[in-house]
Amino acid sequence: KYYDGKLEKVTDESKAKFTLTRFDKNNLLIVSANGISKIDIQTHKITKIYHTSRSDLQSVSSVLFDRKRNELWLGTLSDGLFNYNLSTNSFSQVLKSTIPQQPILDIEQNSDSTLLIGIDGQGIWEVSKQGDKIEKVFKESVDDSNSLRGNGVYDIFREGDSRIWVCTYSGGVSYFDMRSPLVNQITHHPNEARSLVNN
Repeated sequence: KYYDGKLEKVTDESKAKFTLTRFDKNNLLIVSANGISKIDIQTHKITKIYHTSRSDLQSVSSVLFDRKRNELWLGTLSDGLFNYNLSTNSFSQVLKSTIPQQPILDIEQNSDSTLLIGIDGQGIWEVSKQGDKIEKVFKESVDDSNSLRGNGVYDIFREGDSRIWVCTYSGGVSYFDMRSPLVNQITHHPNEARSLVNN
């Protein structure tokens, strides 16, 4: 914790890899190889809510907490997408044979019924929150100038109800309106001061 110019150690697990997300106003959810914990941001009290020795939690690369459904979505580097339901204490892999076993670098709410997952090298996948189907896949297509620019998605940001911003390794920044099938690309143009510095 960084406060008042000082960095304070909160946990004793010095060599563990952690991924975190906000749970509520006073708590964060922390995912590590040992499971899922809740930490009070004021008292630093850590409460274990799911303990495991599963190897797939060692490679968690992105998390998203859905407050309405009381579910934690976990993207991994090579084991796919997982869902943990805090109400039922159930942990499951989502669409194991469908979602590529490549790094899921971001997960973003899309609607009450779907998520967007950014997969390195595979574009954006719109997944049903029921975990039973892929609604749509957005990928770069050389034959379509309005497609996603670059498939190495590493960040997704949802603006309001319909605009989705996407950052990719090779294609810079793109955005699209969910009401329209067109993707707008913002890229570097040499000798143009108002363009991106690079892609």
